[in-house]
Amino acid sequence: MTITPYDEVRGLVMTIVSAERANGKVVTADSIHDKIAAILGLSATLHDADFVAAVDAEALQKDIESSFNVFIADANFLSDDGDHVPWLVEGKDDINWKFWNRYKQYLLTVNRMPVGSVAAIDDVTDMILGRLESPGRQGAWDRRGLVAGQVQSGKTGNYIGLMCKAIDAQYKLVIVLAGIHNSLRAQTQARVDEGVLGFSTEKALRSDLAGAGLVGVGHQGFLHVNSFTSRKETGDFSLKVAETVGVAVGGADPVVLVVKKNKSVLTNILKWATSLKAVEDPETGRMVVQNVPILIIDDEADQASVDTNGPKRGSTDEYDPPVINGLIRKLLNQFQQSAYVGYTATPFANIFIDPDVEHDTAGKSLFPQSFILSLPAPTNYVGPSRVFGLKEDVTRNIEPLEALPMVRSIEDYETWIPDRHGKEIMPGDMPDSLRDAILSFVLTVAVRRWRGQRNRHNSMLVHVTRFTAVQKLVRDQVIGELDRIKNRIEQGDPRTDSLWLTAQALFEDDFVPTARKFASTEDVADQVGPMPTWRQLEAELRIAVGVIGVREVNGTVKDSLDYVDHPEGLNVIAVGGAKLSRGLTLEGLSVSYYLAGSRMYDTLMQMGRWFGYRPGYLDLCRLYTTDELNRRYGLITAAAEELYREFDYMVALGSTPREFGLRVQQHPDGLMVTAANKMRTAQLISMSFAGGISESVLFDTDSQAREANWVALEALVLAMPKPLDAKQTKDIGAGSSLVWTGVPAKLVTAFLDAYRAHPDAYKVQPKPLREYILGRNSDQPAELTDWWVLLANSTSKDAAPFTVGGIEVGLTKRQIHSDQKDNKDSGRFPIRRLISPPHERIDMRPGNELYQEALDLTTTMWENSPRRDLAKGAPEEPAGVACRRFRPATRGILLLYPLNPAEAQEEVRDGFPFVGFALSFPGSEHAKPVDYQVTKDVWQRLVRPTLPVLDEDDDEDDAP
Repeated sequence: MTITPYDEVRGLVMTIVSAERANGKVVTADSIHDKIAAILGLSATLHDADFVAAVDAEALQKDIESSFNVFIADANFLSDDGDHVPWLVEGKDDINWKFWNRYKQYLLTVNRMPVGSVAAIDDVTDMILGRLESPGRQGAWDRRGLVAGQVQSGKTGNYIGLMCKAIDAQYKLVIVLAGIHNSLRAQTQARVDEGVLGFSTEKALRSDLAGAGLVGVGHQGFLHVNSFTSRKETGDFSLKVAETVGVAVGGADPVVLVVKKNKSVLTNILKWATSLKAVEDPETGRMVVQNVPILIIDDEADQASVDTNGPKRGSTDEYDPPVINGLIRKLLNQFQQSAYVGYTATPFANIFIDPDVEHDTAGKSLFPQSFILSLPAPTNYVGPSRVFGLKEDVTRNIEPLEALPMVRSIEDYETWIPDRHGKEIMPGDMPDSLRDAILSFVLTVAVRRWRGQRNRHNSMLVHVTRFTAVQKLVRDQVIGELDRIKNRIEQGDPRTDSLWLTAQALFEDDFVPTARKFASTEDVADQVGPMPTWRQLEAELRIAVGVIGVREVNGTVKDSLDYVDHPEGLNVIAVGGAKLSRGLTLEGLSVSYYLAGSRMYDTLMQMGRWFGYRPGYLDLCRLYTTDELNRRYGLITAAAEELYREFDYMVALGSTPREFGLRVQQHPDGLMVTAANKMRTAQLISMSFAGGISESVLFDTDSQAREANWVALEALVLAMPKPLDAKQTKDIGAGSSLVWTGVPAKLVTAFLDAYRAHPDAYKVQPKPLREYILGRNSDQPAELTDWWVLLANSTSKDAAPFTVGGIEVGLTKRQIHSDQKDNKDSGRFPIRRLISPPHERIDMRPGNELYQEALDLTTTMWENSPRRDLAKGAPEEPAGVACRRFRPATRGILLLYPLNPAEAQEEVRDGFPFVGFALSFPGSEHAKPVDYQVTKDVWQRLVRPTLPVLDEDDDEDDAP
């Protein structure tokens, strides 16, 4: 970027204010104002009048204030320090943090990163580095960890900070595994050049060579560091380059490599590493590199790095790991002292790695056995939950969150590029929705220019197919449409030309009211800029349309998103597929037109390039996509939220990564995020229900199934002893419901035997639930022998009465899930929630010791969670997961809800009520998982709902 007068003044003010803040002074609006005035006064004596006039003091004041108003919650860790020697806390003052301090100053002054964000990177990288070993520790050691953060939330900036600190601590070799494409590797190398090396690797590979052009941190000060890889697209690691650079690895100067996850590249690194200082290990006979501490940072650690060939857990069969996974493990195994840190936004696959797998030559698996860190996002980050919202789920303790007004529905694409298509397709006429999206991007560039963001990058994403041949045709259409807009804007009359009038209508009917909505949304209002009038925008529109270009980004063309070569700002519409789906950053992304889908939840989330930071232009951001993809993103957002809440729970319990991985794998909710890459005909899944709740939210509308379930309910009610009286029921908080205590397990299993669940209701399939209960009954000591049963009885004035087992109850109303209201499948009645949360704690009342322990754990979870709502304060009642933690292992809770069928589809409203049930299980130290056979068809229907794409294994292209 060009250093403007604004940038220069801002950098000086930030340096002064940050230093005062570090010394304990309170940063106020007045103190910032005084510093700006002082620096501008000084600038007036050092520069001409144009320099001072070019600085908008009011905008600068708001900019710096917002920088100090960004907060980040503390990161959460799961760790296993069994073989770890703590070192950083005591040794920190003895280390010269020259690389880190240089990078920190660069972030604050050049990158304009908020002070709170820089402080968070400092804290988190200390946490990570401290859980690796000291590079000075003698003997053999190995640490493996995982950092999970949101998509586009700044993971690269975090691991660059870790690289700087690792080099300061004397790690001699740092390798970044940067995806599987040349373009992503080159982009990552450019970031490393700017943040770690300080020189352009396009010009030199050693910092001491003449002509090495300074970039990024290099302008903050010169430091010795070397690289065998460059920012050129062809600059990946090669043995020839490594041999000619003339640097001895393990010497005084560190070596940094940025490489692809590619067989030949990793094989060559392995050969080179072996030739360094390798000596034969007398015990194993392997050649091992000694006294060269290595740190491997695996960017997008869930892609290509995960072992998908591993034997079934507990099996002793021989196996060969996948090529990339095996080479990474061999490289770590080659060094006596090694550390591996994976970074990903979708940690699902990594958590499911078997921690016990070991291979003769590859060594241990890449399971993050040492630590897992949940990287909190700053308050100015816009992630999946803000884009797609969250729907209330009381069993998961998820509160509703309204989506920001960014999504625009697409319904007119089928005649252009249908869902199912091959590489031979010829796209039809461009849909109006894409024309609107392109025009929106032109307006966005113009508005940003008017707001003073003239030298900032602006990007638009068009991702509608993964076939490169089709991408080329789409690019040509986009170029044609952009040319049409250019001609009309440059040659037309704003008062009469139809294109001008269309642009004005889009601006006034969409941009202006949307900006108002953003400005009135408290948590994002400071990311919204002022909005010009249409007349004010006209002049900028003529300029904006002329600076926008179109680039095809895939392996078959030489186009690249060379933002770093455009200090004046690059304005680009990027048309592509897989390369735009993962890792590659689109600078200043504002408008996305997105049709391509995936069967995999983790892939689906990674495709979300539109998440991230949009300072001063969040209100201009748009996502054009289908209602179906919008719905699927809502589902994966909820699944990810549940995973992180489970993580917070395990942190509160002081669990290890291994314990967390096992819990997620064996919990029914874990099925929603596992990879099914070995699924061919059927899959045997192991599930443990310990500490969980299984709740029916999907019902079979078949009349015979409904009658069978009602009969099962009646049989259970008749078989149980007398329920508690009305006063006792009221005292335990159950209201008008009926409650039985001391119910034997055989009555619960008999109910499950007779119950018919919908085949797709995987969490409440009676067979595995029944087998789990019986297994706990037969163990020593026996568990789940004593049950509390609640039968809901609605007293609402419009509750329909129904008699069950001689007892009249009011039917509970649960509305059909909003996503399914228009579903024509009358065989399914889905609801969002079944239970009332207080019902799950009927056996725990205030004043009870177990109640207080559960409340204390709930409070601890809230305090540790980066997702806590400070405005609402600490929880006043224990969460269900905490109650299950402290409930005696002998006691289970069965909640029964007779549901009014009048809430279902019209054609199934007659007949027996639906019977919903929930089983709340206590934790167990002895519980064994239950095997559950799932067919491929059922798996795809439940866990990987098939989206309209071809086989996931088909690559976009064969080019790197």
